[in-house]
Amino acid sequence: MILSSWLLLLQACGTGSDKPVDSAPPIDTDTPEVLDCGGAEDFEEDWHALTEGIGRIPLDGAYPSRIVAFGERAFPVILDGAGHSIVAAARYGEGHVLHVGHEGLIGGALQTARGVRGLIRNTLAWMGPENPQVGLEPGQEALAAFLRDEGHTPVEVTPSELQEIDIYIRGSSGELSEEESTKILEHVEAGGGLFSGGHAWYWGYSNENAAENHPGNHVLVPMGLLLTTAYSESATHVLPEEAPSNLSHPSSALQAIL
Repeated sequence: MILSSWLLLLQACGTGSDKPVDSAPPIDTDTPEVLDCGGAEDFEEDWHALTEGIGRIPLDGAYPSRIVAFGERAFPVILDGAGHSIVAAARYGEGHVLHVGHEGLIGGALQTARGVRGLIRNTLAWMGPENPQVGLEPGQEALAAFLRDEGHTPVEVTPSELQEIDIYIRGSSGELSEEESTKILEHVEAGGGLFSGGHAWYWGYSNENAAENHPGNHVLVPMGLLLTTAYSESATHVLPEEAPSNLSHPSSALQAIL
């Protein structure tokens, strides 16, 4: 686990996947100078709240992007078989953020995957309050239908319309203006929730430096999460009974090594 976490940090500082597959997502060679990895907080209680009853998350046929949870209040939620985070979360100000490394986890996978539905339920409960007003970016029909079945009344909103919203759910690939990014960050800092989903590897085919330039990272990086253009295997990910070691956080791994 120490080596795995060390590799995660190296990726955040400029190295990437070494898998030479022509049809697979591209290697991440970003150099995110914005990172400042602090000491990690204990996230075990949050991890159990998010993963209770999930069991497994199927991503067969989909490549999730890896996420580096580098902030002091950030932590991995689901790791792949090699120890890379594909779902990660953080506390930011008075609020919460969770990102899933593939948009299918807030869309098409809802139809067939009990674990995905459980993750969404747990995330809404973790972000609170008890009966949250959920705002969705336009186009999330499958998610809206699921939330209505769960007793929620989701509404379509833009980042400038979050005043009455408790939890905002969006994909991470859509472009955001500086003002929109600020609105989302202010929403979370004041106690709201952000639940986002999406990968960055396709973006990486024609763009560079995901840490600074990928639209999802404009809001994720300030909250301690980095969506990378490296990817994990397409597989069903079985959750362990215990939270990942604190060594899965880059700064804790480095402290253990040094």
